Amino acid sequence: TTKYFILNELSRREMHGYELIARIEKITGKRPSAGQIYPVLKQMQSLGYLAVKTRTTGRKKVKYYKLTVSGRQFYGAMNKRFEAMIRAALGEKIKICAHCSCEMLKGAYTKTIGGKKLHFCCVSCASSY
Repeated sequence: TTKYFILNELSRREMHGYELIARIEKITGKRPSAGQIYPVLKQMQSLGYLAVKTRTTGRKKVKYYKLTVSGRQFYGAMNKRFEAMIRAALGEKIKICAHCSCEMLKGAYTKTIGGKKLHFCCVSCASSY
């Protein structure tokens, strides 16, 4: 999951390692160590998924990581796998709006129409059906 969170954050913008650590902590509630992040960054760079730029800030040299084209493709494939796993785990809990076909995990508005129990994403969709 560390690799996924890194790719997810870098899909938005380039970042340095400690920014990634802070973002992952904010998302997961658990702070990953530098020992968890930097080896993954190095591995993804060697696989061609990341490009690295070094910038000097004051007296410090800071490495900024950015997704490459193949990194974006890998991230897209990883997203499809995660989506399939989530659908397998939550499939029967996902409701589909009878009007607009959007998918809902929680908060479905249920209405019986013509003897059938139908799910809607909102009252507006239910009244438009």
